[in-house]
Amino acid sequence: SVLVKLGARGSMLVQKSGEVVKQEAIAVENVVDTTGAGDCFTAAFAVGHVQQWPVQKCMAFASAAASSCIGKKGAMVSLPHLDDIPEKYYEC
Repeated sequence: SVLVKLGARGSMLVQKSGEVVKQEAIAVENVVDTTGAGDCFTAAFAVGHVQQWPVQKCMAFASAAASSCIGKKGAMVSLPHLDDIPEKYYEC
């Protein structure tokens, strides 16, 4: 599988079967710093994958994490904690 991050255009996962799963980006009113957003997305996707969540939930969770990340300055300090990500964005 290949995970493709498209920034403000969202993301998509191309699975081994050829199926493509798309995820829209979550709009953020006040973008402060996009540094680390892609890494945050990938890490959040991995968290969901390890939890054995369905792919769409992993994608939604990763999108929510990345949208939280870009609202703060800096790469490491902007990485959200699980409690910082509203569950409404990744409920499936």
